[in-house]
Amino acid sequence: MNMKRAFRCEEKPKEPIDDCILESMASMLGCYPDIRETLPNSTLAVCNQTQFQAFLDLTLRLRFMDEEGITQLTGCLPPCTTTNYNIKCEARKAPKKHRF
Repeated sequence: MNMKRAFRCEEKPKEPIDDCILESMASMLGCYPDIRETLPNSTLAVCNQTQFQAFLDLTLRLRFMDEEGITQLTGCLPPCTTTNYNIKCEARKAPKKHRF
């Protein structure tokens, strides 16, 4: 099911929002964490220990923000349309035991 958002969003995102957020965080800190080989189009260095701790603190801060707060902090807009999947599980009766 496609869901429309009630606030500002990106009609045709150029990149996944996760990439945008990571690039924004790297730009704020002046480095990128060594979780990828490099960030696309980036000249930033790998974070040192202090910077990496700041990256973790920022990650935790973002984790508890709503999408609007993340957009305000990072400038990254979520896509306007998302797809939600629902998985329906059905309980089945166990087969009868046979006695031999």
